[in-house]
Amino acid sequence: MIHCLITIGSNRIFEGRNMLRSVVPEHVKVHLLLRGNELRESAILENVETQLWVESASLSEARNILIDELRRKDLVKLNDIVCFADDDGSWQENFHQRIYSAFSKDEKLVLGGYFPSEFERDTIRFPEVNHPSLSMDQVLKMTSSLGIYMRGDLFLKVGYFNENLGLGGEIPVGEDTEFCVRAFRISRNASYDHNLMQIHNYGSHESRIDASVSLIWFLVSRDLRILPLALRRMIGIMHESPRVSLARLIKSAWKGISAAVRKK
Repeated sequence: MIHCLITIGSNRIFEGRNMLRSVVPEHVKVHLLLRGNELRESAILENVETQLWVESASLSEARNILIDELRRKDLVKLNDIVCFADDDGSWQENFHQRIYSAFSKDEKLVLGGYFPSEFERDTIRFPEVNHPSLSMDQVLKMTSSLGIYMRGDLFLKVGYFNENLGLGGEIPVGEDTEFCVRAFRISRNASYDHNLMQIHNYGSHESRIDASVSLIWFLVSRDLRILPLALRRMIGIMHESPRVSLARLIKSAWKGISAAVRKK
């Protein structure tokens, strides 16, 4: 069985309905959390396995509420598959079949990705060939919440999202990356399947530089083995975006380190 966890904000009601329709609940158990007073009495879609409401929550807090509900009710079995979807994304046709195909062997953790639109492809970040065994560097580059697929036993071991990270948190990105890094450490392997591509408009690279630097140094503070990757990432950003000063990067790095110290 496939379990898909989705949170929908009050500003994304229309997009959220479209996302849910694309998931096709006949084939997937949908676990939904609605955020905001406007959605308190909403019946977004029939056949939803779980529907919860919260007045206000960050993205990580909202996902953790769903995770807690699934764990408390023992809804996820060891051989099930768990994934996440964004309220402004959508699944392609027969996507559930693609997920099952990606787990045809002994996979525990599979990464997919997203298209900015039906007509665009980011073949640098998400190549059009499968990778049976990813490195940590590749996991850091490829991870997005809507591209994480894992077996139930791994999902139960990983636990919860870090609430310092993600939209509404101290660092507004990276809750998915930190979550996936922990899953990767536990499973000791991850594969990439280019067929697991959702459609999702992700915003500009330039606007996410500060947050991405904060995130990588947050991860370094938790695991020093990531330090060489963080240094390479800093050098890469300065090369690709010469307008970004070293002082700006150091400030962003310090924000990430400080957030890591304040456990949540």
